[in-house]
This record gives sequence, structure tokens and C-alpha cells, in this order.
Amino acid sequence: MKEYFENLGNYLSLKDKVYQNIKSQIIIGVLKPGTRLPEEELSKAMNISRAPIREAFNRLEKEGFVTVIPRKGAAVSKVTAQVIEDLFEIRETLESLAVKKSKGKIFIE
Repeated sequence: MKEYFENLGNYLSLKDKVYQNIKSQIIIGVLKPGTRLPEEELSKAMNISRAPIREAFNRLEKEGFVTVIPRKGAAVSKVTAQVIEDLFEIRETLESLAVKKSKGKIFIE
């Protein structure tokens, strides 16, 4: 069955590839909070036009990864104490739900 799923990444649109690339660089810490993301530099580095970069920025902004300021450009969003607190609250809720759902279904050998 592996042969059906090997190359799925090749079927992504250019804007999706750009989105995933930038997002992964933010998540792994290559692009740090506050780092400016100049469209022109990114388009040259990726050898693409600016349009897919703008589309990726819009999507990343909706998800909170990037802040776009009109006529100024984009930057990696800064993490606030409130964001961290919210993430821990979400994690606690999800982990509690996982424990409740798995109650009696986990077997230790």
C-alpha cells in the first residue's frame, strides 16, 4: 500500500508548499519570533513569484504564526504569556479527554 502514498507531497499546490515550508521553519525555531519575512527575499530564495508567498502569509496570519502589517510586511508573531497559558489549558483539556476516552482500554504487558 505504501506505493500509493509515497509521492503525495508532489501534488501540493505551490502556495501550500510555501505555507508548509514557512510554517515548519517557524515551528522548529529557524525563524524566531519577531523575524521579518521580506516577500522579495523569500521569492528570490524560493525562486518563485510573490503571490504564493502572500497567500501563505494570509493563511499563517489566520493561524497566528505570522503578523502582517499593510505596507510594512510580515514578521513571525511574538509569543505572549497569554498564548502560552492558552496552549497549556488546551493541552490539559485534551490530555484529560484522552485519559477519559481510553479508560479501561489500555493494557500493560
